[in-house]
Amino acid sequence: MQDLKIFSKDVIPVYTTDTGAKVVIGRELHEKLGIETPYRKWFPRMCEIGFIENKDYTPDIFVHPQNKQETVIHYITFDMAKHIAMIQRSDIGFEIRQKLMDLEEAVSSGKIKTPSPPPLSSVNMAVKNLMQVYREAGVDPKFTALAVSELYKEKANIPLNPPIEIDEHFYDQTEIAKELGVYSTTGKPHPSAIGAILEKLEVADKDKIKVPYLNNGHPGTNWKYSIAVVEKIKEWVAANGYPSKIQRRNGTNCNVVYKELQEVS
Repeated sequence: MQDLKIFSKDVIPVYTTDTGAKVVIGRELHEKLGIETPYRKWFPRMCEIGFIENKDYTPDIFVHPQNKQETVIHYITFDMAKHIAMIQRSDIGFEIRQKLMDLEEAVSSGKIKTPSPPPLSSVNMAVKNLMQVYREAGVDPKFTALAVSELYKEKANIPLNPPIEIDEHFYDQTEIAKELGVYSTTGKPHPSAIGAILEKLEVADKDKIKVPYLNNGHPGTNWKYSIAVVEKIKEWVAANGYPSKIQRRNGTNCNVVYKELQEVS
């Protein structure tokens, strides 16, 4: 996988590669555009327009730092991203296209320069604060080590690559919603509905883990669940007749629609 640095986060993340090129990641464009067709089917269709591999886009393999699962990703040029955004004929598509055009113009005119990395002392202080937050939150030290590694990589371009193996994949509520086809009426995965179902189930400690995340440099924690819990949720949905409303403990209802169920991997 290429050495990417975040260059801009306005509307859609834009990255600088190790060669200095500005690119967009195909899967992130697919998500931002709100495309319902699975990425593995959608991207080849986009390429049929006439885009050329290793010219307009470059395939790569992303290896998940926790479960080592491999996912095919694509780095795509601004021209390809702009064209794909335009042909969607949606408001967000036109917005993404315009933002990329504005960014291109700003870079070429010298109004925007590639930002310098922060001093290492600042990164060390951020790591110290992050470790304290995760320690107080009871995060597993293995996941803290991975989060620290990611922070050093993102902020200081220092690859630590801790020798940590995570044997089993755990899913957050959004991932579970995608896997099981549990969506909101607006067409997006419904993590709150998954949370409502989890409130009704007994989940053993061994089947859930508290993991860290970074949101614009700010640390937080989130629960993830084992494949056994995902299966329990799937069984609950089927046993209750795929309910269109799922009530939370606080009395509020989650309105749900179901897409084609996927096989849990």
